[in-house]
Amino acid sequence: MTLEYVPLLKVQRDLSDLPRGIERFREYIQTMTGGGDELKLPLVAMNPMGKGHLPPFLDHLLAIDADDVGARALADASRALADEPGDYRACLVVSDDRARCCASTCPRPITRRSSLRSSAMRPLASSDISRSDSLRAPALRSQRRDSDLSMLGMI
Repeated sequence: MTLEYVPLLKVQRDLSDLPRGIERFREYIQTMTGGGDELKLPLVAMNPMGKGHLPPFLDHLLAIDADDVGARALADASRALADEPGDYRACLVVSDDRARCCASTCPRPITRRSSLRSSAMRPLASSDISRSDSLRAPALRSQRRDSDLSMLGMI
């Protein structure tokens, strides 16, 4: 099995730097679709109108190199699943549920799988990190690995 990590935390941080409003929303749509009709990047769980609490959280994830942690966890999963068929890309997406008003507060699997295909993308899997999660690198690595294996039906 081929598992490829797609770093998207900086993309999410850059979007959050834009002023809240229709221009940020349009840039979010443009970033997700590349201007076409197909999903290019799985940022659907991201709240494009997120408020001021999101940039510091994204900064924290960038400071602990969460994309690198995710990439290493995915590489571990890829080695463990080397004999399995399939090609997948995976990423981390921050979902905004700080006030717990827009997201389910019940326990949820952190993995979403998209079988949308385009010429540029293989099937995508995104691990949604809610803003209410307090994560450190070791916990993020474990969560990412378990998410990958669960998404692939291996645990």
